[in-house]
Amino acid sequence: MALEGDGLGNAIYQNDITAIRRHLNAKGDPDADYYGTPALAWAAANGRVEIAALLVDAGASLELPSSSNGRTALLQAAATGHLKVVQYLLGAGANPVAEDNWGRNGQQWAEENGCVEV
Repeated sequence: MALEGDGLGNAIYQNDITAIRRHLNAKGDPDADYYGTPALAWAAANGRVEIAALLVDAGASLELPSSSNGRTALLQAAATGHLKVVQYLLGAGANPVAEDNWGRNGQQWAEENGCVEV
């Protein structure tokens, strides 16, 4: 059964891989929205590299931005210092120069938040 409403976002937050797989196996939308944030961007913001990979493998868009700030998954990962997610998304083909609603890219967000390793 595909997750509805807050279910997918909560499963990502709780790192519930089994629930994510159930959602995707039930043809649930890999680009589902969690309060304006696409599932992949939510996974990236929470450092969930395995979930990010599951979503991308299921067809999630690498470039779908959050409605509130325009951040893609790569920007979310960079802004929150999740290096492994950044590396995964770049390897999967995410746009390294994408900008959010303020015209900032991932490197700028990482530097601003003290995440220089990103």
